[in-house]
Amino acid sequence: MATALVRFCIALFGVTGNCAVIFVVWSTRSMHTTTNYLLVNLALADVCLFWFLFLHFSSNRWSLLAKDWLCRLIMENGIVGVFMCVSVTLLTVVAVERFNAMVKPLSPRFSIQKEQVWKIVILIWFVSVLLNIPIFIDVEFDPHTNRCISALDMTTYRKSTVVYLAIYFGVNFFTPGVIITVCYLSILKGL
Repeated sequence: MATALVRFCIALFGVTGNCAVIFVVWSTRSMHTTTNYLLVNLALADVCLFWFLFLHFSSNRWSLLAKDWLCRLIMENGIVGVFMCVSVTLLTVVAVERFNAMVKPLSPRFSIQKEQVWKIVILIWFVSVLLNIPIFIDVEFDPHTNRCISALDMTTYRKSTVVYLAIYFGVNFFTPGVIITVCYLSILKGL
């Protein structure tokens, strides 16, 4: 019961706060900047993430047909993986933009223009979906065990699974982690 209450509070505050960010940026003309457009997309990805996590926590009440789709979309991080990938990549882009603004403020070739921000955002969403397609394809619900079965299971040690998961980890976690760390350490060093 306490865990459910904590999850509900996190989801409630997460959705409310992120919706407030989206509303304020869209309704205030002076807030229409490249960084804020990136933050709006980050907030949108987080709202979607909270919504699908809510579905994940209520998955015991779904029909058999719905459970197959739940496995593909939510349980094995299909759509949730897309939103996480978008969030991490947008955080990386914001870190690079802040680095360029503070460490190289007079270098226009490194700054993101308003015209470019939508291309970057669309590319981020597109690549995030592409990276998660194998999860959508290789997962199904097994009614006998009442579990999601994934061909991307590390216990099988298939070479293709190991390669995919290494690429997925590298693109979604390792590379952004290094870039964000370097950017913010460089900013701190320059202060």
